Amino acid sequence: MKTQRKYTCKVEELPLLAKVIKDQLTRDLQDFQTRFFMFDSNYITEFDQLINLLKEQDTYHLRIVLRKQQTKLVKKFEATLRDNLLILEYKVNQHPLIPLSNFPFNTLRKEMRRANTEGVLETLKEIIQAIDFYANELDSLGWKNTHTTLLVGIGTQIDFHNKKQLDLFNSTSISMDDIRKLRNQVWDTIKTITNFGKRCYHGTVKKRQYTIKYLRSLINHETPTPNPPIQNHPPSTN
Repeated sequence: MKTQRKYTCKVEELPLLAKVIKDQLTRDLQDFQTRFFMFDSNYITEFDQLINLLKEQDTYHLRIVLRKQQTKLVKKFEATLRDNLLILEYKVNQHPLIPLSNFPFNTLRKEMRRANTEGVLETLKEIIQAIDFYANELDSLGWKNTHTTLLVGIGTQIDFHNKKQLDLFNSTSISMDDIRKLRNQVWDTIKTITNFGKRCYHGTVKKRQYTIKYLRSLINHETPTPNPPIQNHPPSTN
């Protein structure tokens, strides 16, 4: 049977919420221990391990890590690619018999801005094929084989590192159902702590710090709504 989603926050908020609530529990552990025996340093350690497991195995966050690695990979070669593309584009524009449309320079620049490694590789391959096709014309304009070799080498390196990262991503991914179970487990722990936190600080301003709404405002860098003043009404005389 498919595991049902329990968490009501966004997927990307879940590990951030977990970390904030873990830090608050660590800070307020002494207050919790005076009322609830289940909370101790071992509870915090186990919760921390669960958060780390979520970060390691949740494919959503693995995709973010993969995306950052791919961006870093493209940025590594961006300057060299850009310089060589400018030289090549200048040469192509000089020759009346070489159609500029066969060299998708703008497409490559767009894929580089997006840090899309697959798009960069495919477009770079098209440009290298066009270079080979118009080799004689480009040679007459002073385009060197060393420039072409450099572009091929960059493509090879991007392809190698990209496949390595994808293989790592695929080897660490788990099933969607298992991911949902893991997210639910983290959410259950968050709810346990917040529920006990509201009971522990009932009637005080600090109670709000254990509400999901307040915690979400913290991680999203929003300004929380101020607490209304606590009014102590005199007992009724009726």
